[in-house]
Amino acid sequence: LLHTPESFLIDADAGADDGEPLDGTRDEFYRRVTAAFEELERAVEAGAISVYGVSSNTFPSPADNAGHVSLPRLLRCAEAAAEAVHGDASAHSFAVAQLPANLYEAGAFTEDHGEPGESFLDIARANDIGVLANRPLNAVVGARLVRLAQYSHDEDAGDPLEAFAAVAAAERDVVLALRAWDVWEPLRDSVSGASVVFNVGESLKGAFPEIAGRDQWLQVFEQVVAPSVVACTRAAGKLVPGRHLHEWEGLLDVYQRQLHALASTVTSHFNAQETDAKAPLWRELVHEIGGQSQDMTLSQIALNSIASLPGVTTALCGMKRDPYVAEGVQLLNAPAFDDPYAAFRAATRVSPDG
Repeated sequence: LLHTPESFLIDADAGADDGEPLDGTRDEFYRRVTAAFEELERAVEAGAISVYGVSSNTFPSPADNAGHVSLPRLLRCAEAAAEAVHGDASAHSFAVAQLPANLYEAGAFTEDHGEPGESFLDIARANDIGVLANRPLNAVVGARLVRLAQYSHDEDAGDPLEAFAAVAAAERDVVLALRAWDVWEPLRDSVSGASVVFNVGESLKGAFPEIAGRDQWLQVFEQVVAPSVVACTRAAGKLVPGRHLHEWEGLLDVYQRQLHALASTVTSHFNAQETDAKAPLWRELVHEIGGQSQDMTLSQIALNSIASLPGVTTALCGMKRDPYVAEGVQLLNAPAFDDPYAAFRAATRVSPDG
């Protein structure tokens, strides 16, 4: 796939004077696309690939959007490329288009893309273009990313503030021991940020009110906190004198268990928040769709709604976490919704935040 070529148009628009037409820029854009397609046609001819396509976030945007990419014009580019390479415009191998689509981003079938009343999906179907719908569970609403999912959570997970305090206490014990063994200063010299790493409990407690939700919390903990703690504790372990290793291992075990409990407690806290916030949307979806959605989770309804749209070949489900995969796999044998647009009607009546 040729990915996000619209960046050329968006950058050109950002550098243009207000009101300056982009007709010449668009012509240059499609000229470049045609040149890229010619190379892809040669790759097909050489047997390196079978087909090719374009992935664009602006396929479903209004036609007057500066970054809008037109599927009809791409088809003409493919025909021109096939004529240049094979001598036959109809022999092109442009066969796939990818775009974002979810309950709150429905431009794939609501926006005029060609003639009045003709949507992107209409044109794709008429030209046998396979459509990959990405971000079916991640809706961009205004400037926010909204996850169309609810999460299991432990009602007895505990108080996040108590979990922060427990980690802070374990960290104080670790630092006191490292100071007593004359390891603390060498550790700070050898590992950048060691004093910050062993202050996770207090630091996260202070940041907790500002954390936007589950996804931001997981990003902070899994991509920043956990790797830093692992690197720092490993470095500390190499500096601890042999006669104190048994004591160090005991302190480290307590610290790691408290960190694990903290991750579980705070994640469950945010899971409960987001599940409660999405409950009105789930109820409205089930009411509108009816019995077909009765036993489905919010994510499954959102996924199946996209997969049920006429013209959509595949709804691309993220596989970052096991539960995402499990929910998607359960849908493999699910029938398309009888009314593929029911969920979208329901979504217009409910804020994604409830």
